[in-house]
Amino acid sequence: MPYSTDIRPLSTDSLSGAYDYSDVQALAAQHPRATSGGQRPWVDISPHLPESGTSPSWQYISPLPGLNFISAAVWANGEFITADASGLVHASANGIDWSNYFTGDISFWRGIATNGSIYVGVSDNGSIWASSDARIWQQQTAYPEQFFDVIWDGSKFVAVGGNWFGDGSGDSAILTSADGVTWDERYSSTATPLLFAVEWNGSEYVAVGRLGTVITSVDALQWQAGSLGSSATVRGVAWGGDRFAAVTEAGSILTSSDGSSWTEVRAEDGYVLFDITWFNGSFVAGGTLGILVSSDGATWDQQAIDVSSDIYRLASSPDAIVAFTEADEVATSSNGVDWTTTSSSLTTETPTAIATDDVAFVVAGDGGSILRSIGTSTWEVLPSVLPFIANAIAWGNGKFVAVGDEGTIATSIDEGATWEVQSSPNTANFKGVTWGGGQFVVVGYQPAGAFGQAGASYIVTSSDGVNWVQQDGHVLPGDLLNAVVWSGSQFVAVGGDSGFAPPGGDGSNAAFTSPDGQGWTRSIVTDGHGPTFHSIASNGNILVAVGDAAGIPVDPRVIATSSDGVDWTFRPADPGVRSAGSLTSVAWTGLRFIAVGYDGTSLKSDDGLVWLGEDPGTGASFFAVAALNGQCVAGGYPALLMSNDNICRPDKIFSDGLESRPAKQK
Repeated sequence: MPYSTDIRPLSTDSLSGAYDYSDVQALAAQHPRATSGGQRPWVDISPHLPESGTSPSWQYISPLPGLNFISAAVWANGEFITADASGLVHASANGIDWSNYFTGDISFWRGIATNGSIYVGVSDNGSIWASSDARIWQQQTAYPEQFFDVIWDGSKFVAVGGNWFGDGSGDSAILTSADGVTWDERYSSTATPLLFAVEWNGSEYVAVGRLGTVITSVDALQWQAGSLGSSATVRGVAWGGDRFAAVTEAGSILTSSDGSSWTEVRAEDGYVLFDITWFNGSFVAGGTLGILVSSDGATWDQQAIDVSSDIYRLASSPDAIVAFTEADEVATSSNGVDWTTTSSSLTTETPTAIATDDVAFVVAGDGGSILRSIGTSTWEVLPSVLPFIANAIAWGNGKFVAVGDEGTIATSIDEGATWEVQSSPNTANFKGVTWGGGQFVVVGYQPAGAFGQAGASYIVTSSDGVNWVQQDGHVLPGDLLNAVVWSGSQFVAVGGDSGFAPPGGDGSNAAFTSPDGQGWTRSIVTDGHGPTFHSIASNGNILVAVGDAAGIPVDPRVIATSSDGVDWTFRPADPGVRSAGSLTSVAWTGLRFIAVGYDGTSLKSDDGLVWLGEDPGTGASFFAVAALNGQCVAGGYPALLMSNDNICRPDKIFSDGLESRPAKQK
């Protein structure tokens, strides 16, 4: 078979089709990247990005306000405007309550400025965007350089950036624009490294960057080199009434009255300072030390601020200054000294499993905590109530059953408040659990050992969640079961394979079906090494299994469907999305299927056959999803919980026991 890029459709016009997984295997076998850990050569993602100015359908439950690593911020026209790493801009009048809007871009915006009527955003992929309201944006131009800062000086925008290469070489670039639409390159030099920030004091520009770079100009056209007196990379610069102050990645702070000659006022100490601004008569700097404040630029005092990570960006209004951290926290101050953390998080744990009964969501964290909620607005946190990390949870027979590694099983009859550990017939790593046909069914496996030893899968059942019996699943060596579901008439279990044909095994990916949980039939899904399925769901008519390509360098969003659990068809996923991560969880909402995965991947399908992308507005990874009463909840890393009321609908016929939740993939 000749090399081809045609194993995945390149437009939604062909999404209703199917593909033969043997084509994937054949192409992977002939391509060296299949075994060398290289990039996926056959993924053609042509994003149809969300319309600029629209808001994500997924909303943050925790952490709030869910700003996704703020990389640019400005105060203008009575509100803070920020940009993050997920292609969103955010607006807030007080630094506390935020609204979110898609920009229509997927790059990392590093700077925002405005002249009062036009906003400009610059990114590290060289694109420059403009907006009249900071909600709806249009790309104006693109350059080969990265841009890290932009300012308005009263008559024009000035943007700075450049490139930095792995061999240590680089260059700098400076652009100007009178209207934010038409841009002219004013400076480009390989002798000057990448520029990170620029400031204007009314008569002089100062731009700073890598390896102690500082250059100055009176017109933004002709630039001269200054002398910082340090080789530390400068990340930020601000003007404070009578002097400039600059902060470095080495923790030093330098000041200058003319922008050319600099004096170190705070020595390097190994800490990183990322940003600096002038607010209320003082310089305020942020970094790994939190907040440093100085009224004269010479003496600096560290201020108490209740955040868990580095201060990366600062922005100030006439009345308040706002600090943004790398962990998406937000803190505000009226004087730069006394700080209030306005962000909040329900938990520091990453959700690994989600289940529902007829009333509440129950979410298990990777530290043993349980979060539960009636609806999605009010949540109760129960710390350290589960004595192990839950890989999956299911509801049935008046109780929740949670399963984990090393044969761990626990039950709860009070919606997750307390858990009782039950005896297990083996020590397998249990990955999936479901309720149906009057019993719980749990699947899992012992991992493959050294020297080519294949893993072994196990199936255990219980009518009450307390007394468990190991069943003969007719599994072969190398079968690795991850998930199980009740379809309304039978149990269906799926997983992966060991990647080779061990003694007694056939090296194939298989599915298992059983009408009663005791007698199981093994059916081959793919001959030879196939995908790894992490989750399975049913709407009573069709089964949907999702997972990843198990190391084969193709589209990692693997979806397979079956009407009987025996014959499976692989379905293409929407190529027109910006996120194409491995799928970890799938659920039936009562109206449609929803699948989530790594890197903010979210897909939806009304029939299980045609899958369209749903941009969640985050690049974080989802590990579990569940639906109840018209609401969906997804959890993932880091300590992420989100809801979506737009694509979920209730259907009580399929509300009990039809979804199997996977754990965080290790």
